[in-house]
Amino acid sequence: MTPLRARLAPLLALASVLVVSTCRDDQGLRSPTEATPRSAPSFDLSSGPVTLVGAGNISLCAATGDDATAALIDSIPGTVFADGDAAYDKGTLTQYNTCYHPSWGRHKARTQPAAGELDYKTANAAGYFGYFGAVAGDPKQGYYSYDLAGGAWHIVVLNTGSSSLVPFTATSAQVQWLKADLAAHPARCTLAYWHNPLFDSKDAPNNAVRPLWDALYAAGADVVVNAHYAFYERFAPQTPAGLADPVGGIREFVAGTGGAAVTAFGTVRANSQVRNSGTFGVLKLTLNDGGYSWQFIPVAGKTFSDSGSTSCHGAAPTVSAGPDMKSNPRDTVTLAATFTDPDAADAPWAYTVGWGDGSSSTGTASSPATPIAATHSYAAVGTYKVGVRVTNGDGRTGADTLVVTVVAPSVLVGAGDIADCTKTGDSLTANLMDTIPGTVFAAGDNAYPNGATNDYKNCYAPTWGRFKSRTKPVPGNHD
Repeated sequence: MTPLRARLAPLLALASVLVVSTCRDDQGLRSPTEATPRSAPSFDLSSGPVTLVGAGNISLCAATGDDATAALIDSIPGTVFADGDAAYDKGTLTQYNTCYHPSWGRHKARTQPAAGELDYKTANAAGYFGYFGAVAGDPKQGYYSYDLAGGAWHIVVLNTGSSSLVPFTATSAQVQWLKADLAAHPARCTLAYWHNPLFDSKDAPNNAVRPLWDALYAAGADVVVNAHYAFYERFAPQTPAGLADPVGGIREFVAGTGGAAVTAFGTVRANSQVRNSGTFGVLKLTLNDGGYSWQFIPVAGKTFSDSGSTSCHGAAPTVSAGPDMKSNPRDTVTLAATFTDPDAADAPWAYTVGWGDGSSSTGTASSPATPIAATHSYAAVGTYKVGVRVTNGDGRTGADTLVVTVVAPSVLVGAGDIADCTKTGDSLTANLMDTIPGTVFAAGDNAYPNGATNDYKNCYAPTWGRFKSRTKPVPGNHD
């Protein structure tokens, strides 16, 4: 702790109590989709470029790194994110008031925080929620969302601080909320931040947080920002499995550079593009209507930096191939698939229908309002898996399948006046029946001369009798 901070600590502790109860009162309110509704600040909701700036692993009373990073934020307007472990080393209310508040606390009115595991070293993260108040979300959850840039960007804040108190497994309430929130906010661009990264060049991938990535990737999210490791790292867009995906992947930043600690690197992870350890600083993200730029800004006296820009890829089309169908060989199958895309500017949409028998149909659609119409006929009986793929103008692809079952047509075949032991006609017609599937009808006078038991046994049974199990007979006058 600096000498000045030590002298002011008692006064700051008192002042922070007053701030906790008053600093949010004059902000505008909106209602984002949340597990438990709350009022959230609606800052930077005008269209056009806006700024999201911050880091994680921020304050330690015995150090001054947070003073240096807070000084950077002094000159950067916009929304501030505090990406977990903001007050070392237990996230107590005293540590927030005496360590965090004198530096980053002066930006509290514009800060949207995320919880870290150090915050849960205090029971129920009471220090974290007590300091930030309602803006941090329901204390039993700690996840929430808000919009920036006039709704062009949807921002999701998640909680990986305690896997036992706030789980993030695939079936957890948090992941189910995340999926519902993303579905309710089909923004052109989506960013999420929370404390613990999936990928980093220190340890093996943290599979526990992969369900968060799975939901975000499926919804077409663009950016994830994490901390936990006290270094800076930027990854190329990739899938939740760690495969490079320049078209629809998520770009991850690790920005644990708020000033509290420094972490050394371990094994360099695949798709890691830029890394630096030992430089405190903040990640500045400039968000515009269809893309973003990034800049790592180092504290005074340091030279490492990183910057770049790219477009948002948005979500892939959502495709419905339609219900399963049945058909007969050589009959025409008519498919009417539909799709939706949250970005109307993604035209044209190219589609491919793979019919499952080696053939395909292709075309383009100018609007999701018109179903994709395609026809096909199958030569043989069988079960065919039909795939419909739709690719938008950004190169994102959505797909769905249906099953076409091709069965032999229903056949009713037969005759009357059939068997006579003195003639061979019934043998010839029975040979025809051998090649015809379906139901057989015997239309009366089936066994000459009198329809007696022996007439059926000796005359009818050797020929048409071999179709008895599929025969529907009626009697005639000779019977």
